[in-house]
Amino acid sequence: MQSKFTKVLLIVALTSNVIVHALSVTISSPANGSNTTNHQPVVTGTVSPNIGVNLTIDGVISQEGNRQTPGIWKIKSSTVLANGTHKAVVTATINGQTVKATSTFTVGPAPVQKLTITSPKNGSTTTNNQLAITGTYPCNGLESAITVNINAVPVGNATISPCRRLGERFGLWHLPAGRFINGLNIVTATATISGKKVTATSKFNVLAGDLAINSPENGSIVSDPLVIAGTAKPNSKLKLELQSFETGKTYISNIFTANASGFWSFTPPLATLGRNFVQVVAASGPEIAAASFFTLVAPLTPNSNTCNPGCR
Repeated sequence: MQSKFTKVLLIVALTSNVIVHALSVTISSPANGSNTTNHQPVVTGTVSPNIGVNLTIDGVISQEGNRQTPGIWKIKSSTVLANGTHKAVVTATINGQTVKATSTFTVGPAPVQKLTITSPKNGSTTTNNQLAITGTYPCNGLESAITVNINAVPVGNATISPCRRLGERFGLWHLPAGRFINGLNIVTATATISGKKVTATSKFNVLAGDLAINSPENGSIVSDPLVIAGTAKPNSKLKLELQSFETGKTYISNIFTANASGFWSFTPPLATLGRNFVQVVAASGPEIAAASFFTLVAPLTPNSNTCNPGCR
């Protein structure tokens, strides 16, 4: 990216003719906002034909080198630059008219290309089991989609907001509300950055009160017919939602009631083999929920020595 440059119009009297020249100068490298690992960089740019330039870096004049071909200049820094931020200023002058261009850049190790999860925050505890998943990615180097898993179950690719401002180092990504289980949850985000596979991880706890799903356990493989069971406040009213990752269809139950000891069970009239998500919510009072991801497989036939795909 070229730095900003200035143009002025010069009127030069040559005999009886008047010729209008546009005087301009730019810095092409190091680009404004960039990083270099070279502690004595060669600064390059463009300038109006047959015009000399002067370069300073942090106010120190660099005089080694000059324009190479008409319209292009190249000058090596006269000093060894320390790690940190530096400012290059190039000027061009003719007939008392001066234009300049600037570039602010950093010298040092290449920035670490990080992928992060900002929410749910690692190490946090929440009573909400439905939270948006958000994070950041480096503006330079992202080479793939950002894939997100909840408790080892793929839930899709994140929506990536593009970097827009000059010099911006990190952009934002997000995924709509994720569904988490009561207890420990692990969210991972994975992407290819600058040729390397990078993974960010967030471990956090959901404490959704007395409501819990005990079966099927999160991450388990169970066989049909499916029975969903758990605990809740005694005699509380509940509603269940069962979603198939294979078909995208969702079954929502009528309201049912936990018994006087707080136990409840429910057999859905229809369940789809493959990956499923089940959530039970309190039908009244504070909105609390418990959830579980599981895989449903067909039952083994009698005397069968084979195992259905996905079972152990």
